[in-house]
Amino acid sequence: MSLTKNTDGSYTFKPDDNRTGYEGVALGGCLPLDLTGDGTSLGLMGGLEYSTGGVLSLGLYSALHKFLTLEVARKAGLCDRAFQLKETRDAAWENCRDKSVYVIIIGLLAAIFPGLGGILAVAGLIGGGVMSWRLGSAFFSSLDKEQILELNKQATAAGLNVPGLDDAAEKASTSAGYDEADPLPQGA
Repeated sequence: MSLTKNTDGSYTFKPDDNRTGYEGVALGGCLPLDLTGDGTSLGLMGGLEYSTGGVLSLGLYSALHKFLTLEVARKAGLCDRAFQLKETRDAAWENCRDKSVYVIIIGLLAAIFPGLGGILAVAGLIGGGVMSWRLGSAFFSSLDKEQILELNKQATAAGLNVPGLDDAAEKASTSAGYDEADPLPQGA
């Protein structure tokens, strides 16, 4: 999403094409949901369990990522909560629709060929790490200065040292990186 300052001082909001990639597909071979309650995830029923878990994680990941990336615009008043939720729903549906075939194939491979478990676990670990990184970045980008300072205060009170939290609060007064000289635009 980009906020562009026009020559007359007004702002234009343009959602970017910051879609989630194929990193969520790798979890299709790692997250079986035990639909039958029998404790196994082998055979065709196992393929269904792996596929269901993978598609659900893929949809949740893309929805959460889109929601967090649009939070900056919502705080600035450039979109409302209804628009944010609609875009979130659409992103989750589009991602599941486009990538579910890959998740189903990986789920079936994991269930039919259990020897691939190690390879799929490593792929899932890498994909999950990329997902965690992208969600963490989107979360911290959606915080404004007051929220960062409060988070830092609570972390200090709990005896935790979160690297980069002080730098983030000093660097930007808002989540979009605006400061007193160039304030964040308010609603249209």
